Amino acid sequence: MIEAADLLFIRQAHYVDSIANGDETKILSSGFHESKQPTPFNKPAISAMDTAHSGIIKLIAKAILGARAYIWQMATTANPADGDWVTISTTTSATYTHEGLVPGSYCEFRVAAVTPEGISDYCDPIRKLIH
Repeated sequence: MIEAADLLFIRQAHYVDSIANGDETKILSSGFHESKQPTPFNKPAISAMDTAHSGIIKLIAKAILGARAYIWQMATTANPADGDWVTISTTTSATYTHEGLVPGSYCEFRVAAVTPEGISDYCDPIRKLIH
């Protein structure tokens, strides 16, 4: 019974939508309300997750269409300058697990994508307390 009622309301909503053609007055006068489009989720350029083991973190980058590789960099100083960044790995995957970090220390991480057009700019760095 509920499925039949749901189907009836869905069909009625589609009918109102097609007749109203976006006119809010027509939609409201039918007893319906304008629906909001879902807010898109924007994945961060880079994120860091703790793992089950101390001194090991998992870095996850937003996948870039056409990227052939990702260059991962780390800095251990606060507000690192260009010379403070060290390349820790180059991977073909948008994820990377880094080991050997000192628990209780802060590290900053950033990533760039290697595409057929060249190397992208590095993303804004994230700061992570190592557990």
